[in-house]
Amino acid sequence: MALHPSDPAPRFSAEREPEQSEDDEDDPMSHEKERKRRNAINWRQNMADMRRRHEALTDESKQLEQESARLQQTLEAVNKQIAEREAEVELLEQQLRGQ
Repeated sequence: MALHPSDPAPRFSAEREPEQSEDDEDDPMSHEKERKRRNAINWRQNMADMRRRHEALTDESKQLEQESARLQQTLEAVNKQIAEREAEVELLEQQLRGQ
């Protein structure tokens, strides 16, 4: 069921249920085919869900890496300021001892 004539048809369209006679209802092969069909549908849905989760986790990982890099830069800048202040305090202490 394409939305527009130029749109490709959906890859997995809804499957029509085959008409079953009363004999088919008790046929083990019919039950097995239905089980396999449902398993295939579930498998495709699970794969699509896993792909979406993988993409979301990949995006989140990239964001966390960027945040980590930003925090690392902030930490380095703060450590540099601390080292500068410690050097100033040391210099002032030396000057006070010298007087």
